Amino acid sequence: MEFAGKDRKVSEWIEGVQKNRGINAELTLDYCRKIEEYAKEKENKALLGFSYYHSGETYYGLNDSEKLFQYISKALTCLDESEQWE
Repeated sequence: MEFAGKDRKVSEWIEGVQKNRGINAELTLDYCRKIEEYAKEKENKALLGFSYYHSGETYYGLNDSEKLFQYISKALTCLDESEQWE
């Protein structure tokens, strides 16, 4: 998934999510929160969907079904609106 116009810090956060997913939930969620804040500020639905998806995936690993469904539902909405299905 490519994100047009992302800056270096966002690239680092995305890389942090990808390196830590399934290994360090706290760090993954921290990166996701940073991405979410940036994406909301820039109104970037694709990036917001990325953040929500990986937050949901992390909550799945933490066995928190309420947050899993909350974030995956948000992710699907954003990904549909931005036509990102990779």
